[in-house]
Amino acid sequence: MSSESNNQNPSQPVLPAAKPVVRLFTLILGSLLVVLGVATGTLIYSEKGRIWLVQSLVKQVNQTTDLNITILGLSTPALAQWQAGSIQVQRH
Repeated sequence: MSSESNNQNPSQPVLPAAKPVVRLFTLILGSLLVVLGVATGTLIYSEKGRIWLVQSLVKQVNQTTDLNITILGLSTPALAQWQAGSIQVQRH
């Protein structure tokens, strides 16, 4: 038996069944990215979404640092406009 018969030809696919799996994975990943993009766009471009995002971030900061941030009367009528009745930052 020659050593050439054990070598694989690099032009032949090792796993012919891998192509459909890769296509399916690519389709699922692409769909997930589209859904995340739409969700992020909706979140950022709606007032409720922006306020929810800020409240979530403030909650995360409050839980992971020694700060306690309180924002009252938060509104954001446009993408670059933010208004708050009061903002308090305290250390624990």
